[in-house]
Amino acid sequence: MGETLVHGEKLFFTGRVHRNAAHTLPNAIFEHDLKNGKTKLLTTSIHGEEGVVCCLDASDHWLVWLTYLEWGGLWRVCVKNLDTGKKVVLDKQEEANVKTMSRGPYAAVWGDKVVWSSPRTTKEGQLISVIMVEDLETGVKRIITSSSWPEAMGYVDIYEDEVVWSKGSRVDGKPKANVFSYNLSSDELKQVTLDDVSGQPQIWGKWLVWRQGFGDHGPIIIENRRNGRRYMLSDKGRWLRLGDGLLVFIGEDEREYVYDIERNSIQRLPFLGSSVYGRDVSFVHLEGQRMKDLMNSPAIIEVRRYER
Repeated sequence: MGETLVHGEKLFFTGRVHRNAAHTLPNAIFEHDLKNGKTKLLTTSIHGEEGVVCCLDASDHWLVWLTYLEWGGLWRVCVKNLDTGKKVVLDKQEEANVKTMSRGPYAAVWGDKVVWSSPRTTKEGQLISVIMVEDLETGVKRIITSSSWPEAMGYVDIYEDEVVWSKGSRVDGKPKANVFSYNLSSDELKQVTLDDVSGQPQIWGKWLVWRQGFGDHGPIIIENRRNGRRYMLSDKGRWLRLGDGLLVFIGEDEREYVYDIERNSIQRLPFLGSSVYGRDVSFVHLEGQRMKDLMNSPAIIEVRRYER
């Protein structure tokens, strides 16, 4: 077992249908109904036993994820309609015409809109980075912004009509990154930060968060989008995940924390690998086991609901 994601009364998690000594990474996605306790297999990687699935995100009717080969390459951006069961590949490495061996884009979904970042090669042979959005109801797909190498965009997230991402580059060996936003209704593009050290944004409701710096851990910035006020947490961190006023991150002690923005309170979580949606946080109980063992064996998944 690997990644978990809770959405309302549904819990999604990755794992394997059958144990395989040669392939231990998760290649399947399961759905667990928190009301009736039933679990079902949703999908397996289109690459079969050699595939990897990761980076889950969900809305009421859609699940989005990435899949790629376990040694890298042949990435795909996939979505599944949770009502009809229809599965669609939105983007793939061959269409992007890139030879990168990375796992591919970042992707997120809200309602019927999916956004993702993607490297692409133009017909003229120029390597670019784009942020794409598709309306899953109409099938309309468009690029909302692009940049040329060495600039690259990633860490995309969406809340309602607001899309955020970070754009980074390296000039003369020095890294640079800033946070941007785009409103799908007004087509307004904004540069959120100007400090050249900000990235990995997450957005939900009135809150926008990101981290600064390029080390393992960095200062965490929280912005109230309604009044524009920003403040820095006293704790540095990495791997930010934002829900409805709940921020999950890994601290400098390599332990995971959940910070309640409204209450200004912080709590240490018992295990790494947590996910947050709304006011729900889910995680896998490791209990002394190694993650690679959990990929092929039963494990306990806990969901904690934080009241306001």
